[in-house]
Amino acid sequence: MDVLIERELQRYEIIKQAIDEYEGVYYYVKSSDEEIITNTSTDIDFFLQQPVYYLIDEEGTRHSNNFNTKKYYYSYEETEQLYIAYSEEYLEPLIKQWEEKSQQLRKGSIIIGIGLIGILICIVFLIGVAGKRKNKEGIILLPTDKIFLEFNILANIIMIMFAFGIAINFINYNTRYIYLGIPVAVFIYCLVLNLLLTISRHIKNKSIRTYLLTYRIPAFIIKRIKRVYTSLPIIIRMIPTPSNANDFGNTIEGVKEIRKGNLDHVITTKTDGIYGELGREINQISDGLKVALENEVKSERMKTELISNVSHDIRTPLTSIIAYIDLLKKEDLQSEEAKKYIDILDKKSLRLKELTEGLFEISKATSGNIDVNLEKIDIYALINQSIGEMSEKLLESNLDIKIKNTEEKIYVKADGKLLSRVLENLISNIIKYSLKGSRVYINVEKDNNYIKVIMKNISAYELDVS
Repeated sequence: MDVLIERELQRYEIIKQAIDEYEGVYYYVKSSDEEIITNTSTDIDFFLQQPVYYLIDEEGTRHSNNFNTKKYYYSYEETEQLYIAYSEEYLEPLIKQWEEKSQQLRKGSIIIGIGLIGILICIVFLIGVAGKRKNKEGIILLPTDKIFLEFNILANIIMIMFAFGIAINFINYNTRYIYLGIPVAVFIYCLVLNLLLTISRHIKNKSIRTYLLTYRIPAFIIKRIKRVYTSLPIIIRMIPTPSNANDFGNTIEGVKEIRKGNLDHVITTKTDGIYGELGREINQISDGLKVALENEVKSERMKTELISNVSHDIRTPLTSIIAYIDLLKKEDLQSEEAKKYIDILDKKSLRLKELTEGLFEISKATSGNIDVNLEKIDIYALINQSIGEMSEKLLESNLDIKIKNTEEKIYVKADGKLLSRVLENLISNIIKYSLKGSRVYINVEKDNNYIKVIMKNISAYELDVS
């Protein structure tokens, strides 16, 4: 006990001696047992005249406005009076020192701000060029980039905390080590910059998920679950769930749209289940149909253009041939054989002209460029006209045409020229393929707003069809 008392007394003397060394620091302490410790006058007015003071007595606690009560707090029950004051002599060098340090701090803040802006520009530039090499394409990853990002971040945090802890320990031990903070700050800056550049290279290379363990592990588990799920029997995979039901409904609606001919419709699915897979497969079928349709349209267009070009190229020399045949017919030829040959050439050239015009009309009809002039036509009159124009061929084939006429006239809205060609083609086929000396039946029937022209004949050859 005596040792502790002696130690505290020594500590007291050291503190008292340290306080007495300061010029302009005054104190007065009076305990409850009337013991007084002071280094100046006991007059309270003396303390009140000083620029900074702190007083505790029977009147309570008083202090000057510039005294920081948060920094200096005193409470001791055995103390009856406590006076503390600081004179101009003590405060003036401290104020001067504070002003000098404040000025230095302001200048330093400007320099630090400029430095931080420069550092920020350097960081942005380094992030922009990270992973790029001259004369090399793509992003080049460093060996350290191939470490999982979580381990990289954890290692950086540990090194930063270790360096920061060492610096703080030295600075707390002795303020002379405060400059140790500069290399520590540079070290921490390099670690953070290296981590940012690593992340930047992964983002540019689109490989950040590959080196994220927190992504790889759940992705691996989900992949395994999907593999197990897809290996289950299809009846189990078809068990309805809210997501499956939504995908199934979208698939049905999509099939309806595609069936209507809307091949641009895309079926949207939100799951990877059997219904989502079905929707995606149907989308691929739709894409295939679109490609096939485009190819078919392109092929038909090429055919039409070919027919049109060929018919046009044939018509030009054919016109010249017909013209020269007409000139030869006007010549006074002595040979009967020559006249006979010219007549044959005349008939064949006119037939060739008819075929060429027909080919040209087919190309126009196929491309949709044929002109249609609709008018009111008596269908019976048109049929009779077509039969009359082919009467010679009908007589040669010994065919008996039976037309079922009605007293009522039946009119249709059509192009007379084109419809006449249709009837001529049908009658021509009848003449070619009917049994000689047989009957041909032609009937006209009304069907709501349409007219049916029905032609029946007996084939010259046995047909093995129903």
